[in-house]
Amino acid sequence: MKRRWFFAGVLLAGLSADAQQAEIIYPHPMRYEKVNGRMQADAVIVYKGRKESLSVELDGRPLNYKADGDSLRLQLPLTGEKGRLLFRRRGQDVLVQEFEPYVPADWSYFAKGTIDIVSSSHQDIAWMNTPDSCRMERIGKIIVPAMRIMDRDSAFRFGMEQTLNLMELVKEDPAYVEQAAKVYQRGQFGWGATFNQPYEGMESGEQLVRQLYLGRKWIKEFFKGRIDARTAFNVDVPARTPQFPQILARGGVKHLFISRFKEGFFNWYSPDGSKIFTYSPGNYGWAVMFYKYFDVDAPTAMHKLHEVLKNWNGYYASRNIPPHYAVVISNDASGPVYYDRVLKEWNRLAEAMGLPIPRLRYTTADQFLDAVDVPEAHIDSISGERPDLWLYIHGPAHFEAIDAKRAAAVHLPAAELFNTVAGLLEGSFAGYPKSSFDTAWYKSIYPDHGWGGKHGDITDSIYRSYLEAGDSIALATLYPALRRIAARVAVKGPGQAVVFNDLSWQRDALAVLPVKDSLEQHLVRDADGNILPSQPVATAEGRGVAILARKVPAMGYAAFTVSPVPARPPREIAHEPVNGYENEFYRISFGDGGIKSLYDKELGHELLNTTRYAGGDILDMGYDGLDAGEFTEITPPNMRDFDKLSNHPAKWSRTSDGPVFTVFESRSMLGKEKMIQRITVYRQMKKIDLEYELPDWKGIRSRRLSFALPLNMSAADIRYDVPMGMAAVHGTELSMRPGGWAWDGTYRQKPEEIHPRESQNFVTAAAGDIAITLSSRMAVFDYIDPTRDAVSYPVLQAVMLTTQKSCHGEGPWYYQRGKHVFRLSISSHHSDWKQAFSFGMGNNHPLYAVTAVPLKTAPLPGRMSFFGSAAPGTLITAVKKADNSDEIVLRVVNMDKVPQQNEIHLFRGIKELKKVNLIEEEEDTLTPEGDSIRGTIGGGRIDTYSIGFKK
Repeated sequence: MKRRWFFAGVLLAGLSADAQQAEIIYPHPMRYEKVNGRMQADAVIVYKGRKESLSVELDGRPLNYKADGDSLRLQLPLTGEKGRLLFRRRGQDVLVQEFEPYVPADWSYFAKGTIDIVSSSHQDIAWMNTPDSCRMERIGKIIVPAMRIMDRDSAFRFGMEQTLNLMELVKEDPAYVEQAAKVYQRGQFGWGATFNQPYEGMESGEQLVRQLYLGRKWIKEFFKGRIDARTAFNVDVPARTPQFPQILARGGVKHLFISRFKEGFFNWYSPDGSKIFTYSPGNYGWAVMFYKYFDVDAPTAMHKLHEVLKNWNGYYASRNIPPHYAVVISNDASGPVYYDRVLKEWNRLAEAMGLPIPRLRYTTADQFLDAVDVPEAHIDSISGERPDLWLYIHGPAHFEAIDAKRAAAVHLPAAELFNTVAGLLEGSFAGYPKSSFDTAWYKSIYPDHGWGGKHGDITDSIYRSYLEAGDSIALATLYPALRRIAARVAVKGPGQAVVFNDLSWQRDALAVLPVKDSLEQHLVRDADGNILPSQPVATAEGRGVAILARKVPAMGYAAFTVSPVPARPPREIAHEPVNGYENEFYRISFGDGGIKSLYDKELGHELLNTTRYAGGDILDMGYDGLDAGEFTEITPPNMRDFDKLSNHPAKWSRTSDGPVFTVFESRSMLGKEKMIQRITVYRQMKKIDLEYELPDWKGIRSRRLSFALPLNMSAADIRYDVPMGMAAVHGTELSMRPGGWAWDGTYRQKPEEIHPRESQNFVTAAAGDIAITLSSRMAVFDYIDPTRDAVSYPVLQAVMLTTQKSCHGEGPWYYQRGKHVFRLSISSHHSDWKQAFSFGMGNNHPLYAVTAVPLKTAPLPGRMSFFGSAAPGTLITAVKKADNSDEIVLRVVNMDKVPQQNEIHLFRGIKELKKVNLIEEEEDTLTPEGDSIRGTIGGGRIDTYSIGFKK
């Protein structure tokens, strides 16, 4: 057997010229035996001094040794207290050295505790290989082998961090359904509570909730209560969105297991005051890759872990945490590691030594965290957002895929809402497409944090196809429901069109009414017969008529009639050259790169500082950062081959004009790329749309394109929306430095210093009483000038795309070649984040317009709201049929940090009303009050109700 040598011992004092440093080493695997009631270990003292007449004593007791060159082979106590080694020649002391047994006797706070081996496999869906290859490896080389070990060793424990892996197992072989239930019930196999491990800030609020629907809810229902999942994992991504603790807690999850964060235990609070007990080992893979506690033998494990626990005695004792310390055995795509020999040796040795030494055991994450999460423990409290360091991997590096994900996040809740309404109106949910919704949600959240990787071109194409399919299913289920409702609307006159609003407040917004004829001119009237300004537009289906639909009821509709009128000669636009525009809201000047002046006539304020950049400029910069990986700060862009759109001459022309909107266009070059820039200004809305078309992006390596809006503010309060909440720069971040480790070092950067950042729908900047809001479906924004000689004033940015490489050594470049269209909108207003919220959300939630043949008896009025939430800053995120009954599930969130009195109005009287958690489990029965739910909703709180309606 190959033997390893471990060094121990320190020279304290040389007492004569004959003295030499003596080192104590132990051959491994270690040999030891009990002699005269004490455990003695084979050891070697390396002593290079003279050996004739040499004696060695330990605390006055002579030690027998065998000299072998410079080595003295002997036995030393394996455990016990520190002692004094004395080397003597001819009656004279030549060396005194302190001796500490290899396994110290004093384990302090942990003496009667345990060291828990928490063994799991960290799984990206792919990254190590293609999704199919990784799926088969998960099943055949990880999960099934772990179950086989459990069958022969009842003490062995293992876990998988997400329920997707269990879905894969039982789909591949249904025979494993019973086995999975058995090993869970025996306490041997644990499963994570979420579907996968996503970029939390990339998911919409409902997409994060559906992580639990396809996670803990699925596992409980599929296994009929025989398996539960009470610990959520997200161990790889160095990020945390602020409402995730509340989402977990209100979904019945007890614990959150993270890493790349300071080792320890935390109560991570959300804005509403809810919390999740959170544990981090520092880095999930380091015990396997670097520390290797259990790779040799039990004495080595004891020696190493005693050194570790010396640093934790005070931490545990001062917080009254029970003495259980976890050694996390995990790594990317790692299989079960069976430390049976060392574990049994440890516990036998601890028993034989008769000393208070912690016992070694396997536990699942649930079991370990249950053991330390006790009421009497005083756990450190933390809160706030940890902005994502890996945010370039999703939106910028995979623009088209994430655009589809964002679209699905809007269309799926809308489809659920209006299918629910249709079912209630029809008196039956027979047509409610639950299986389609389940599939669409699955696809819309399937991509996890593992974009790219080995064969990443395959993985990324699968991810994109799933996201696009999720959105397609959403739209395919949405429009039939809208037509079913529209058919019940009584409209006077021919050419009925019904416009639907999926948001929970009344809105004024652009609507495009479909028309079936080929005429240019149409007359549009609202339900009261008023004629509305309208404008013909081209649509994907053919032709339409654009209007400003005013006061469209919350989560409801407004009806219109569209009738053809005698053709009038169309106004000749002929791409008229222009350099400015003015309406009742703005006075605009165009120039190179975009807008040179934007004056708000209502606020009496110039909004832009265009001395360096145009409003709507595009910055083309070098970018050498990886998509994800072991860096501890986001790699900034660089000035290599820097260019900006305003460096190139622009010729602005008017390409469309009418009573609803006017479109201006400029065609320029940005480097070697063609860029078409369009600006749309509305006559009746305080809104400007900006569109950028790259007809044929070449995919030049290591580039970053970003939209820039330079603000006429010396400084600004920057706020943005996150899943189910609001965040503020220098206001809502995690206050501590995260700590934890990556290969490049420790995460020391303060979260408030991290930029760019993720947002859901918008970012708003305010100074004094002036605010400007930028809304788009792009995932990443910034507010600091990224150039070398940066300006001091705020520059709002949306990162459009990057061409960068996967951090996997065999991973692909993200070229993103081909055509891309980027859309953004801006509006200005008084400083009020709730106005920004209403505009930013509304911009990404289009009004839906359909035509339908009215039923013979169409009982619905020309305008109607089905559901709504009265308090500004509140949002109904879901209205759906309950999964297991014909009741209706309604979820509402207060985006404000302070409590608000709120009224949720319903279009029917309530028969039964229950408070449920986020996965529809009943928590409380409430007393119905007519057709509304009234009360206080806490600051930042998410509430979910189950409603039974009267017929």
